[in-house]
Amino acid sequence: MPNHERDKGKGTSIYRHPAVPIRLIHRRYPAGKSFSVGSARTEQVLTLLSGVLEVSGPVSGVLARRSVFEDPPSAIYVGRGQKVTVLGKKAGELVILECAAQKPGPVRIVRAANQEERGKEGFRRMVYNLIDEQFPAERLLVGETFNQPGNWSSFPPHKHDRVARGERRLQEVYFFKVQPEPGFGLMHLYDYEGLDETYAVRNNDVVWIPRGYHPVSAMPGHRLYYLWALAGDGRKLKWNTDPQFRWLL
Repeated sequence: MPNHERDKGKGTSIYRHPAVPIRLIHRRYPAGKSFSVGSARTEQVLTLLSGVLEVSGPVSGVLARRSVFEDPPSAIYVGRGQKVTVLGKKAGELVILECAAQKPGPVRIVRAANQEERGKEGFRRMVYNLIDEQFPAERLLVGETFNQPGNWSSFPPHKHDRVARGERRLQEVYFFKVQPEPGFGLMHLYDYEGLDETYAVRNNDVVWIPRGYHPVSAMPGHRLYYLWALAGDGRKLKWNTDPQFRWLL
């Protein structure tokens, strides 16, 4: 199973990986059409990429976003056994991330207004935490990262693929956007046990991270965005930095 998948170009595209316990659904939705979000067996996070959505059900509200590069994120968390109805008020795009869950969960609209700057010169990025460790989800951790032109993120390279001192086993998936088009970023997925892959990532590409270090870079003149989600052993995000690059911390 490849770790890198191109945009399938469909109205609704579904992505899975046998070694990652998350399903990713990318949906281009029209105005005037409604659909339901929620499942009897999974928890789900709908993240709006663009457009306007009206939400009704256990909670109600309106989500609006011109694009990921223009407005802060908003999302809907739908716990196991819950459902909401979503109506497209203005056509756009969204991603639904889902993961098997054992317990009933809440329904919440999430608006992440505060961004966090991380890193130093050459690897500065802005991060929004949508579903963090304090959120009452069962397994998922979800957020967004923005690379400025020419900058790196997930850097210095780190990994979270085993239970060890200071590390928890969490698998991950990235969904990318690039501005302007055409443009691309680079992502290197590697470890010291035989994994060594590099991908050119473009708009709507998906990269699965079942294991290994996973730094990302944006090409000059282009901003890079990725929606990320993790699930695995618990909901504590603890990682190990590649020892060869710890001096950059």
